[in-house]
Amino acid sequence: PVQLSEVKQQLIKEVNVDAKNIQIISSREASIQFDPDHFKQVIWNLASNAIKHGENNELQMVNHGQILDFKNKGEAFDDKKIKNLFEPFFTTHNRGTGLGLHICRQLCHDNHAELNYHHINGYHVFRIEYNLM
Repeated sequence: PVQLSEVKQQLIKEVNVDAKNIQIISSREASIQFDPDHFKQVIWNLASNAIKHGENNELQMVNHGQILDFKNKGEAFDDKKIKNLFEPFFTTHNRGTGLGLHICRQLCHDNHAELNYHHINGYHVFRIEYNLM
């Protein structure tokens, strides 16, 4: 199984982020029914996006119940961006392909999970609801 602590260590090494900028909040070690390779791809994409595109290069990974949130501070997206966030080839950055979030949502769907975006209390929240069988 993929451990969130492993993801944190990989981000520190590969995205060159300070360890104190990544928080993992979990009441217990979750058991997530998900293809391990798919899960690794999804959480790597969501975590690295949050660090690259959020304020202060900070990320919180919060696990509660059957929900895993990737949270970073930032201004709410406009309606057009929210509407197109998961569409293929939609990107707001000149170096992006616009496929990351689309693929993440599809991989979640294939593993009986949902990926959605929320803006809550000044935070961007990409939320995976898993084990939806």
